[in-house]
Amino acid sequence: MVNIKTDLRNDGVRKFFEAFESDTDAFRQTLDPEIEWCPIDEARVPLHGVDAAVRNRDAWLETWDEHRLEVEEVVERRDSVVALVHIAGRGRGSGVRVDVRFYAQMRVRDGRIAYIFDHEDRESALQAAGLTNGE
Repeated sequence: MVNIKTDLRNDGVRKFFEAFESDTDAFRQTLDPEIEWCPIDEARVPLHGVDAAVRNRDAWLETWDEHRLEVEEVVERRDSVVALVHIAGRGRGSGVRVDVRFYAQMRVRDGRIAYIFDHEDRESALQAAGLTNGE
């Protein structure tokens, strides 16, 4: 289960994180049919559509023997959200321990996630989301 350690007002983003690890059907429902996702672990090669997003999520979940996923910070304005995501875990098979943080820049359309770009640093995520002034 994703631990959201901060106030997250955007209902679409909250539902996305709540369903991420637990319920494939609920997760699918959080996604806009035209979703574009540029995940950090895939060198930000854009994935298009719900099926591609679900495959990416499923492959990510299968990577871990054990893991913890937390949302530690959120900056949001209407349907633009930047979330600091912290992942710690141990790889399935390899046993390698991982502890990483990245900033997920998200756009919501009609209550569903339409765009995700994973950034390595806060400033680039905020700039891309248009959240640098008047956070």
